[in-house]
Amino acid sequence: MQKSIVTLSLILLFSITTQAQSKFDSCEKEWKKVELFELKGLPKSALAEVEKIHKKAKNSGNHPQLVKTLLYKSKFALTLEEDAQLNIINTLKKEAAEQKFPTKNILESIIADIYWQYFQQNRWKFYNRTNTSEKVDSTDFRTWDLQTIFEETHRHYQQSLVNALQLQKTDLKQFDDILHLQENSKKYRPTLYDFLAHKAIGFYKTDEGNLKRPSYKFEIDNPKLLSTNADFTKNQMYAKDSLSQQLHALRLYKNLTLSHSNDTDPIALVILTLERLDFVKQNAVFQDKDSIYLSALQDLQSQFKANEIVTEIDYRIAALYNEQANDYTPNENTENQWKRKEALQICKEAIAQFPNSTGAEKCKTLESQILAKSLQITNEQFVPINTVSRLLVTYKNTDKLYFKAYEI
Repeated sequence: MQKSIVTLSLILLFSITTQAQSKFDSCEKEWKKVELFELKGLPKSALAEVEKIHKKAKNSGNHPQLVKTLLYKSKFALTLEEDAQLNIINTLKKEAAEQKFPTKNILESIIADIYWQYFQQNRWKFYNRTNTSEKVDSTDFRTWDLQTIFEETHRHYQQSLVNALQLQKTDLKQFDDILHLQENSKKYRPTLYDFLAHKAIGFYKTDEGNLKRPSYKFEIDNPKLLSTNADFTKNQMYAKDSLSQQLHALRLYKNLTLSHSNDTDPIALVILTLERLDFVKQNAVFQDKDSIYLSALQDLQSQFKANEIVTEIDYRIAALYNEQANDYTPNENTENQWKRKEALQICKEAIAQFPNSTGAEKCKTLESQILAKSLQITNEQFVPINTVSRLLVTYKNTDKLYFKAYEI
């Protein structure tokens, strides 16, 4: 739990303090005192300084510093308090109820993340508990059953995305410190809405919450969900199973797609579309999903063929062909006999057209895998004396094979 909260604190802390540099007092001198006490191994003294900054930030309306102090208080609480986990959540929930956009949104996302991380670290406890009609303790998430922890995590992720239009207008360039740690993040997730929505999608893409779904559970059974953005965004995304994680993931993909539909730079839209297509293909229950997936990729490819982002699409198509090649069986299933050759050709063309693109780098890796030499020899486990035995020789990218037999 400690590692999770500290990691989360650093991620969100960097984004908030960067925003604060031009609008709010960064309290640099005060934070140097905190750092000095930390280095000396004096968490109580460090916490006392954090409390002073917290009071100052609250009185002056310095929201970024307020959140920073909350995260540091959480960090020190894990060292100093017995019931730190519960106290941290209660403090964050209290502050979230008092704060406004966008601080409230960020705090709600932090709360959801802590719930989700706690579940991941203690899943065995939740799977061994029976569902109850009421929470054992409505304030202590450590006592909740599986359904409750998922519902509460879902609720806080949803609250983190309130005022979506404002979030979509909040440029993530303000948060350079966090994006400096994640190469090319600003290209793919340029707004605060992108950042928070993808954190929520990370939760919704898991299938663990589906273990106790109703008989009418939502399923991805509509091929239009695996189609062009224009067709995909026409879907209403309604279902009786309102708590379905897959349903909420699709809703967020739809909202994100609409928010980027008029971008002058297509990079964020294309990467988002590819993520959505991969998610639907992986979870779809309808027939012929591979061919429908391929068709959607080819439509996307033709739409953005003049932009280097097309190599990301090229890579997906080549990877699909390479996967299909594994189904080739001599004299039986010959449909995919030359798929690996087609995959290799797509990779070569992508690398030649946009050699410095990220998609080209992925194609180079796939090309190396396809061209790698391999040799496998399989024989019977037991061979009777004075009988003929066969060996199965499987090889790839090898021109000649030499065999020698030795008498033992």
